[in-house]
Amino acid sequence: MPHSPVTWTVVQKRFHDLVVSTWGRGVYILDDISPLEQMAQQPTTADVRLFAPRQTYRLNRDPRAYITFALKKTPKGKIKIQIADAGGKVIRTMEKDAHAGINRIDWDMFYDDLVPVVLRTIPPQDPHIWEESRFKGKTFRPVTHWGMAAVVHGPLAVPGQYQVRLIVGGRTETAPLVIVRDPASETNEAGMQATLKVQLRIADDVHKVADMVNLAEQMRARLEKLKRQYAGDPQLKKALDAMDRKIQSVEYQLMSRELAPSDDKYYVSAYKDYYNLLWLNAEIGTAAGDVAGGVDFGPTDTQSTLLTMIETQTAKDTSDFQAMMNGAVPAFNTMLKAKGIAPLDTTVRPPPDLRKAYSREDIESEGDD
Repeated sequence: MPHSPVTWTVVQKRFHDLVVSTWGRGVYILDDISPLEQMAQQPTTADVRLFAPRQTYRLNRDPRAYITFALKKTPKGKIKIQIADAGGKVIRTMEKDAHAGINRIDWDMFYDDLVPVVLRTIPPQDPHIWEESRFKGKTFRPVTHWGMAAVVHGPLAVPGQYQVRLIVGGRTETAPLVIVRDPASETNEAGMQATLKVQLRIADDVHKVADMVNLAEQMRARLEKLKRQYAGDPQLKKALDAMDRKIQSVEYQLMSRELAPSDDKYYVSAYKDYYNLLWLNAEIGTAAGDVAGGVDFGPTDTQSTLLTMIETQTAKDTSDFQAMMNGAVPAFNTMLKAKGIAPLDTTVRPPPDLRKAYSREDIESEGDD
């Protein structure tokens, strides 16, 4: 005679999780029932209610902080969630669709993504790149290379006090969020703080380098259009070619020319500032490809020295870029204006969102963790 089914239900008090186990060895977990506990204490009557997140552990694998809120009506447009550190600085912004009723968003405990390089021009190694299926119909593309995602997470948050901000239709609700160290971990909080400090420094460096490369790509994409438009004017085309070469010479000091084809197996030269910073960030932080990472421990003396060396080279390359922007580019724009042609746009603009424009497979190359 078959056994009768038995079900065990337990509330895991430390994590505020509801665990259901069946006789058939099935286990189901409802993560973070603290919003239900809060509703039991105080029913929801407000148009917008942000529940206080549970104390959340910074686990070594796949850490998540759950943010739960209730809405009486489906909002017009996306809602915004901001995470601010103890000093009130916003470190992560997320926008999501929401609906009337209970909503939940999970924060993976990473800061905002590092600013990516977005390519817009035709690399000499692949004149038909825009005909490839992954890039067809698009005007920009990611840098792809084995082991490194095209869009890189920012630093991983350290244990401490944070604030959640829910923004709905101009209204802001706030709640505290506490992140604590995993008690089963051998991590060192002082080391984690030191790692965060260095990663924020690298993030700032990456931002500056990516802005310069993206501006160079923006100007060169305009030059490509002008070359096609004025192909019948040999003198002007010569000037356009010369300006393109000048911009390339500086751009490829900041980012290796061999990364331009977005070919993730293209190994023919040493990395330059951009990828040197990304790989060092992976070693100090949460890994990439076959680099293990060391986010739970402080940076080594070698890593700190290497960052100084990279920053020294970046400072030289930045100086060369600024010299071009203050000299060759204004002179070239003066020439264009004299011919009745709109000048090159030298405004640094935020890059387009690669995560929205491309699939996960297109921006995460083979070997990514």
